[in-house]
Amino acid sequence: MILYQAFHAGVPILEPIFLYESMMSYNIYTPGQLLGHPLYNVRKSARMESEGLIAKFKNDREVQETAVYFFIPGNMGGFIQLPPISNSIDNYTTYLNEQQNKVFYTSHMYGFDFESQPSAFSANIIRDQAKYVAHAISKIMDTYPADQKFSIIAHSMGALVGYLATHSKKFPIEKLANFFSLATALEESPQLFNGEITELLRKITTTYNEHLWNNVVHLNFHGSARDQLVD
Repeated sequence: MILYQAFHAGVPILEPIFLYESMMSYNIYTPGQLLGHPLYNVRKSARMESEGLIAKFKNDREVQETAVYFFIPGNMGGFIQLPPISNSIDNYTTYLNEQQNKVFYTSHMYGFDFESQPSAFSANIIRDQAKYVAHAISKIMDTYPADQKFSIIAHSMGALVGYLATHSKKFPIEKLANFFSLATALEESPQLFNGEITELLRKITTTYNEHLWNNVVHLNFHGSARDQLVD
């Protein structure tokens, strides 16, 4: 975080600005394009293409391995939170390519923008986002080979959205390999007296799906109230 000076009536005022890592990206679905939803959109990282990393490593490799990730933000979160995660994955992918010359590794990062919707306060918003996530992931995964797997990285309430999305008939559950949740409340509602969200949590944690519980790796990384993404 840095501080800048804004002058009003000759008196300096200090206001916070949060600096996020930059990441080149482009829209996959714009607001209104998918399910007619006027607020949500999906973006894809373009860093590996933009920095020439694909052209650098792809041509002389016998095998190609692609890792696909979907980032689901939490309460009023968006794609702007993804770069620290995406850039780290891209850096490691580049490292793997530099250490050998047989396999071309590439990472495809998609992120949802839910910045205008307070999912921590409404079960209806969680359901709405879950429906959108299931539909978007299904359509995007249809553009890959049939055996392509993907992973979900979700922050806070985004994990509830992601897990609820897996209950949708649209969701390609058999292609889900990993579910990484960051500082997620998986045991109780973030709002003490929100019974509807508590009921969604009960549904998520008690409904059994053989593939989801037996074939998917689940990791929940806990944070605190000062979690950087929350800030």
